[in-house]
Amino acid sequence: MRSVVALSMKPRGEDAAREAAAQVRDALGDSPVSGALCWVSPEHADHLQRLLPTLCLGLGTRVLAGCVSAGVTIGGREVMDGPALGLMVFTEANIEARLLHDLYAEPERAAREALHGAGPQDLVVLMPTASTFKATPFLEYVAAEHPRARVIGGGAANPDGDDLVFTGHGVSQDGLAALVIRDCQPEVRLTQSCRPLARGHLITRCEGADVLELDGQPALQVLAALLAARSEDDDGPLLAGHAGPGDRVGAEGLFVRPFMGLDRARAAVRLSQPAQEGDALLFLTRAVDSSRADLNAMMLETLGVLRRRRPAFALMTNCAGRGAEFQGIPDYDAAVVSGFLDGVPLAGFFGGFELGPFRGKTQLHLFSAVLAVGG
Repeated sequence: MRSVVALSMKPRGEDAAREAAAQVRDALGDSPVSGALCWVSPEHADHLQRLLPTLCLGLGTRVLAGCVSAGVTIGGREVMDGPALGLMVFTEANIEARLLHDLYAEPERAAREALHGAGPQDLVVLMPTASTFKATPFLEYVAAEHPRARVIGGGAANPDGDDLVFTGHGVSQDGLAALVIRDCQPEVRLTQSCRPLARGHLITRCEGADVLELDGQPALQVLAALLAARSEDDDGPLLAGHAGPGDRVGAEGLFVRPFMGLDRARAAVRLSQPAQEGDALLFLTRAVDSSRADLNAMMLETLGVLRRRRPAFALMTNCAGRGAEFQGIPDYDAAVVSGFLDGVPLAGFFGGFELGPFRGKTQLHLFSAVLAVGG
């Protein structure tokens, strides 16, 4: 298996498709394309009906999946402003592209068809329309029927219009585009961008999404004490870190959600989804230094797992809030990942949420980045 990446910033969609396809052809020569991933900026959203046939013609295949995204990562570069078309193209690979419609009404069917036949040696790239994705039934089906599936993905979120996903055979604004990369022996890792304000607290009493007690104390009392001791440097929005039972709260043992409010009458803290007694809850805030440290830790772990194996590709799905505005400098995540991987082709997109590992399952994440290497 081999992969190459291409980027065009031409303003006209068909021109961008031709330029990116020409870059691929220059790199691959006469080698046939097995399949491709494509991400386009909102500027190209209204022109997909012409852009996609042009791109498929240039690549010589309709085995392609992608979406309109908030930003594109190609190599060590992140493009989040202006027109962009990013490609990752595979050759000498076994690849399938799938487009599922009616995602909102039939999330379990979409999950079943997207992961049909996928095994632990395959990588499944999922791009659902963010505005119509019902995470709970979709991911419960994946956990029950495909517990060993290796998944990376993100919410296709168009900041300027309808969320759109596509393959070489069509476009959907209520659907799921999937690419299955067979026999690539993937490794999937997660990195967070939040810092805990204190140690984790044990949920000792809850009702639905309302946490009534933490460590045996009224939850609101615990929160008030934490806020009173909060540093002036931690002035960002307060977030909830959900962890399972036990003390394994590394990056992949945690998922982040916003708080939904307080119930002062019951001294309760309200989460965005049902809580469970015995799980850990962390109070978090977003922090650049923590994000950078965790990214480095993820890359060191990835290299340790790979040992001397050199992967053929690297895919990254990133939170739209982790770009240059958050980091203070452009291209930070892409440059770090590219530097660690030393020339392995890297591509991906910025979305409305991320799909990646959580304690051996696939979970919806926020404010994170997910990396998959394989081949």
